[in-house]
Amino acid sequence: MHTKSTSFFLAGILLATSSLSEAKTEKTTSASRPLIERSVIIAPKHVGHYNLVKLDYDPKTKFAGATIRYQNPDHPGINFDLFVYPLGRGDEAQSVKLGMAGFRESLNSARDSGFFTSLQIGAETDFVVEEGASQKTNSTDAAKPKPDEAKDGKAAVANDDKDMKELFAEGAKIRGRKLVLTYGVNEMNLDSRGLLFYHQLYLTKVRISIPVGGIATADFDAIVDDAARALVPAIEVRNTGGCLNTAIGISMPKEGQSDADSIHDMTMQILSSAMRYANENCQEDLKISKITGNFEYAQIEYNAEDWAD
Repeated sequence: MHTKSTSFFLAGILLATSSLSEAKTEKTTSASRPLIERSVIIAPKHVGHYNLVKLDYDPKTKFAGATIRYQNPDHPGINFDLFVYPLGRGDEAQSVKLGMAGFRESLNSARDSGFFTSLQIGAETDFVVEEGASQKTNSTDAAKPKPDEAKDGKAAVANDDKDMKELFAEGAKIRGRKLVLTYGVNEMNLDSRGLLFYHQLYLTKVRISIPVGGIATADFDAIVDDAARALVPAIEVRNTGGCLNTAIGISMPKEGQSDADSIHDMTMQILSSAMRYANENCQEDLKISKITGNFEYAQIEYNAEDWAD
């Protein structure tokens, strides 16, 4: 049986869905927009013990995105490199799969071209980071939705509904893959880890390498894992463009299903879709002027041809 608070919550969700549908109708009746017209990639200068060394972006190779490097005084001599580059709208698991295929292809190309004198690709495993795990303080009023904010107004429902609790918990996760590899370059053999995630319409690739034998494998993996969990959720990508056009589809109730179960299923579908769109971090106003001096950022401009099928 649904409580009074549940009914108020469902009404709010339906109103929100109505607004999304109206926005889509308005956008589709005007001139079409590229999926992403403009993005801003924002990196904090400090994330715990990690300190930003550089954020590079070349407009001539905009689909290569931004290269971001951090260092940590606790681990001198190790560069923690992130490559943040556009992919577009897609299923998280399929997007990560596509990104990993491209990652492997680039590694093999480096070997085939002779840039790598040797290459061994090892195990590939799942890797999950928690949104907000870095305890990042956002720079402006245009902050992306945080897990705690997503729960506001939903506590009464979540307390009574295990499925919703699980949905919110899953929505706070960024799922990716981790790859073990060793390679030779410039007469040096390197032990390396590559991780890849799909978030905010972009792929984020993490690359961390050390000389083979420099650190015990278990210790190196612990360093890599800590860096990924701190840095990946700390990087924000804000987008604007056609990604503002959103529509939430709802499946018809199952035959013989009770009203309570139908409302529950509908609510779960709406919430799941709304959280997915929120994770795209698409905003009408990117509020770039409000980014503080505690952050570095790069802007990327796109046109319609960039996102053509």
